[in-house]
Amino acid sequence: MKARIKATGKEIIVEPYGDEFVQILPDGDYKVYTKQELVFSNETDWQHYRIQAAIAAMQGMLANETHSASVGIIAKEDGKSNTEVMAEAAVQLADALIAELQKKQD
Repeated sequence: MKARIKATGKEIIVEPYGDEFVQILPDGDYKVYTKQELVFSNETDWQHYRIQAAIAAMQGMLANETHSASVGIIAKEDGKSNTEVMAEAAVQLADALIAELQKKQD
């Protein structure tokens, strides 16, 4: 979720962790903030959830041998690599999930 650090005004992405919030840094390290240190946006960050959903979809496809085999057939027919076909499918699944979630939000 998006938040702004009160002390600096910098916008960051954090995830709840108990009573605190964690920011994962590019080097893999992390910073922990309290609720009092942050200002939260009321706006849903759909792009963040889209990425998470696409990652989850890709993981599910990679773990499913039957799906992986069918992707190879589709890739050959379309002249694409297996990874391209899987990535496109993961994004399509994520977009469908986000669209459905946005309908339920209204």
